[in-house]
Amino acid sequence: MGAVEAIFHPGRWTLTKRFELFADQSGSQLFSIGQKNGRFRHGLLDQNRGDWGEGMYYAGCYEAALGPVKHGGKNFIQVGKISFDVGVSD
Repeated sequence: MGAVEAIFHPGRWTLTKRFELFADQSGSQLFSIGQKNGRFRHGLLDQNRGDWGEGMYYAGCYEAALGPVKHGGKNFIQVGKISFDVGVSD
């Protein structure tokens, strides 16, 4: 799994988590990228709504995107990402 990308905008941070999945020639394992997105969303985002302390707040909104299945060498690859904003006050 990739790292979380963080971009600062006045008054908020936009955080993006990218997921990649490789599968054999059948592509039968690619469905699990949706499960990874779901675990990240439910396990981290949904359970941590509200005040994060030190002037940071997560309202609970996010955007999820799942890319198309593509050939990657002899196998298949699929990329997904979840982006969300964290409010920041002084």
